[in-house]
Amino acid sequence: MCQGFKTRNPDQAAYNLLLSLEPYKSVTKFNMSEDGWAAQLGTSMVDKFSKVLVEKSPIFENGVLFTNKNKKPFVIVHQYNRREDLKLNALNC
Repeated sequence: MCQGFKTRNPDQAAYNLLLSLEPYKSVTKFNMSEDGWAAQLGTSMVDKFSKVLVEKSPIFENGVLFTNKNKKPFVIVHQYNRREDLKLNALNC
């Protein structure tokens, strides 16, 4: 599926398409960022996307902790390695 796209990382588009189809659509739980399940840092903490986000960005504090606005830590922190400052902090954990 991904080979037909000209973008560098088309995997998310492929996953989104698959998740909109059965059987995945009816067996998948979709969470908002504020639920605290997963922080998608590849988009939510990249400046060029800040004006189009539909939710608040994760909060980065204490050097390594990502929380939602209610200070609930995220279970999964995805794509932290797309920012050099975060990658260095993760290595020092």
